[in-house]
Amino acid sequence: MAESPDTSTDPSVGPQDLLEAMAVPVFLIAESGHILYVNPAGEQLFGTGARSLLRRPIGNFLSGDSPVLAMLQRVGRRGSSAVEYGIRLTGPAVAPRLVDARASPCHDAQRHIVLTLHARSVAQSIGGHRLGQLSAARSATGFAETLTHEIRNPLSGIRGAAQLLEAAVGPSDRELTRLICDETDRIGKLLARFDTFVDGGTVPTAPVNVHVVLDRVFMLATNGFARSARFTREYDPSIPMVPGDRDRLVQAFLNLVKNAAEASPAGPLRLITGTVVRRALHRHGFVARDTGDMGELWSWISAGAGDLVITDVAMPSGNGLDLLPRVRKIRPDLPVIVISARSTMLTALRAGERGAFEYFPKPFDLDELVTTVRRAVAETRVPPPPAAEASPDDLPMVGRSPAMQRVYRVVARVVNTHLTVLVLGESGTGKELVARALHDFSPRRARPFVALNMAAIPRDLIESELFGHERGAFTGAHRASAGRFRQAEGGTLFLDEI
Repeated sequence: MAESPDTSTDPSVGPQDLLEAMAVPVFLIAESGHILYVNPAGEQLFGTGARSLLRRPIGNFLSGDSPVLAMLQRVGRRGSSAVEYGIRLTGPAVAPRLVDARASPCHDAQRHIVLTLHARSVAQSIGGHRLGQLSAARSATGFAETLTHEIRNPLSGIRGAAQLLEAAVGPSDRELTRLICDETDRIGKLLARFDTFVDGGTVPTAPVNVHVVLDRVFMLATNGFARSARFTREYDPSIPMVPGDRDRLVQAFLNLVKNAAEASPAGPLRLITGTVVRRALHRHGFVARDTGDMGELWSWISAGAGDLVITDVAMPSGNGLDLLPRVRKIRPDLPVIVISARSTMLTALRAGERGAFEYFPKPFDLDELVTTVRRAVAETRVPPPPAAEASPDDLPMVGRSPAMQRVYRVVARVVNTHLTVLVLGESGTGKELVARALHDFSPRRARPFVALNMAAIPRDLIESELFGHERGAFTGAHRASAGRFRQAEGGTLFLDEI
């Protein structure tokens, strides 16, 4: 039986061979900080050879504030080992990375130090902060959800008020009103960036009637610091319930009223709520009335009043989208415009499915709304057939940026038509997702969806691929084919890369 040779005392394998075979960077550092030895892994870390590293201070290859330099000084001063985990290693020729650093004294006469740098894996770098990041992400999600929704409502009012003022002021002041509009647009884009923190969940909040809050503020003020002031209250009943903390809202409005009372002790002080939509419609010759009660609105509709309805999704007494099927049943020619601060694809699709004439995500352009109102009252709209309810899990597209809002509006506008749709976009931007959404939420959803990559079909075979062929029509045609147009009959044919 053959035996393996004993290599335990093989003089050909020495300590330096072991050091040079190690994948971990190893350095021998003099008391002065100069590099006396470096293995190949260390050469690779610093991106240069041993000839350039030896006899030069290690500080030349690291950033001046590197924790490694402070650790070496500490080990040299105390004469004991030190370990630091997850420190950021940077330098003139060192790509930034996280490492675990270990330094130990050699206990020789020259007080040399052995330094090893263990590079962290991506998983280790992430895992060390995982729990803290999850907690921070939950807080950011809740904050972004509440902030974006609550800011969009007043932001829409601010922009609309500025547009109303623009028509009434002189040329010198129009620059200021235009500035307000531009700033609200900018804030709207910032809110869209906040939406990236939102994962679709809804933060639980308590619905608060802002008019009840203002009445409480009125009672506190008239029985306290503003006892001698004269108050008038004008409330718009269409203002919806808002999610929030009632006590904090009372305190916020109370501080505002107190500041106003200190500025004008005798008054008059006015507590006013309202929307700019009604004022804009009046200014353009429309007669409008509003309500925050869906029951009252329904009584107006069922009595035949009005030529158009503008409704928010979030109403104090219900969901404005639930009103659309009832309107279509008794007054199919009555156009309904839906506005909402919950600017998601699901909201746009539901509005389109239930027969909305148009959908506007907040904040919207007031002039565009008035133009749409004029167009709506001038047209006789044939309502689309009822469509299936959409679920958030079924949606092929996500996102709340202004660009995606435009996509959602177009999809909602054409989803119930039989028009041919041209979808433009760079490769990878989701053209097929748009086509799939147009099919899945249309009356054609029960019929086939056929996607065809035109770029993958030879030019000579395009006609037979689209319109079919008989057996033997060309080489390789072993059987007859109906063609893609016939396969997609009654459904949707998506021609990609045309």
